[in-house]
Amino acid sequence: MKYLHLPFEAHKGKTVRIHFDQPTKVMLMTAFQYNNYIHNKSFSYMGGQKEKSPFEVHIPKDSKWHAIVELGSYNNPKKISARVEML
Repeated sequence: MKYLHLPFEAHKGKTVRIHFDQPTKVMLMTAFQYNNYIHNKSFSYMGGQKEKSPFEVHIPKDSKWHAIVELGSYNNPKKISARVEML
């Protein structure tokens, strides 16, 4: 799976917006969960399939966070641009 990886630091209570230019799966996870994701282990995340941008989330704890924006599938790749905005 190809994806955009947008790492950032954020503190509990902050709001983050993830902007993207077409419908896609957006996942937000901690560094621990991201490590599990890249090593094909069980992981958890906030988000999912999103039809409209931006996806807004309130950060539940201080951490290094990783926004993952999927670029379609192997058989149907998409050219997607994305960015993270801290509020």
